[in-house]
Amino acid sequence: TVGVHLSKLAEAVILFTTAEFGFFTLSDAYSTGSSLMPQKKNPDVFELTRGKAGTLIGLLVGLLATLKGLPSTYDKDLQEDKVPVFQATDTLLALLPVLAGALDTITLHPARMRAAIDPAMLATDLADFLVKKGVPFREAHATAGKAVRLAIEKETPLDQLTMADWQTLGVTDPAVTQVFDPQKSIETRNALGGTAPDAVKYQLEQAKAIVA
Repeated sequence: TVGVHLSKLAEAVILFTTAEFGFFTLSDAYSTGSSLMPQKKNPDVFELTRGKAGTLIGLLVGLLATLKGLPSTYDKDLQEDKVPVFQATDTLLALLPVLAGALDTITLHPARMRAAIDPAMLATDLADFLVKKGVPFREAHATAGKAVRLAIEKETPLDQLTMADWQTLGVTDPAVTQVFDPQKSIETRNALGGTAPDAVKYQLEQAKAIVA
């Protein structure tokens, strides 16, 4: 489980360091240069982390294959559990400190992240807004979809639709123009497991308490 979570994290970092995203820049201390392209920085730590997940999964599958045919008693076959358990432990003990160092030294580019936000990402917030106004969710969902389609047809961002546009969709409340605020959208997700700062802080505190 730990290996799979680390692999998902590593893949996200690798993706967000690409030129297409440019959200992160890796520290030179935790990356290497390309043998061919002088401008390229290889995310070695994160690629190796992603690869180690395959090793850890393989160790688990090997152990499960040993266990699958055993009766409900102790058998000498169980001596074979030592290799995968110890190897998995050694792998994680070596991996986690290096990964933590690589994460601590990442440079973030908030302006690039903000520039990548598409108002259409908040179409669900539009549906929620309509529901709060008494519109059934099924209808609100359909209206949000029509709004996205209209914005595409007009080649304009969703948050730039005029009130005349909204009225053609049956939305007459001027407050609809205030829906497309990404920061407010994040802050409203304050349920357990949500993205609001307080919710994330609570999750981090809980995680730290578990591993303390």
